[in-house]
Amino acid sequence: MNTIKITTLIFTLLALTSCASAPKYIVIFPEITTKATNVYQGQSISLQVIDRRSANHIVQILKENQAATLVSSQQVLTAIIDKTLRPQLISQGLTFAPQAENNFEVIIDAALISVQQELLKYQAKNVITLTAKISNTEQTLNKRFTIKGNSNGPLTADTAVLARDFNQQLAKLLSQLINDNEIKEFIR
Repeated sequence: MNTIKITTLIFTLLALTSCASAPKYIVIFPEITTKATNVYQGQSISLQVIDRRSANHIVQILKENQAATLVSSQQVLTAIIDKTLRPQLISQGLTFAPQAENNFEVIIDAALISVQQELLKYQAKNVITLTAKISNTEQTLNKRFTIKGNSNGPLTADTAVLARDFNQQLAKLLSQLINDNEIKEFIR
């Protein structure tokens, strides 16, 4: 009798978790802490963040024989990256001017968490790729930054955990971009 109750309870829980609705969005808020320096003192740039991804969602949840569930960020990713980069670059001595000699483009090539959801487990793979393109009247520097991650767990993927991991990885990637010596030398 107890095995019937336990089996019924397990199937009820599985039914409830599989019917749970996916969130409409995830919160992307990378936090970067860098030391204020005057590495760019007196330099000005124009900054533009461009999204070259074929789709705007951040999370895709794939289940066998079902349409993919797509989840976007609460704000547009270009605005999030712009709001994260500007104060960091200002703290390093840069000023922003639309017609500056140095043009700084941050291009979003990839930003996706792909979740393979099975009945009792999930596996998530994510990749973020940004290209920094800095140009002036004489030359151009292109530099690509990529970070990848994997996670897995029991039952259903928790989008809050996926968002936390994505935020940490995006923050790490943006820190690499901000602190890159080749970019610093090019702008100076």
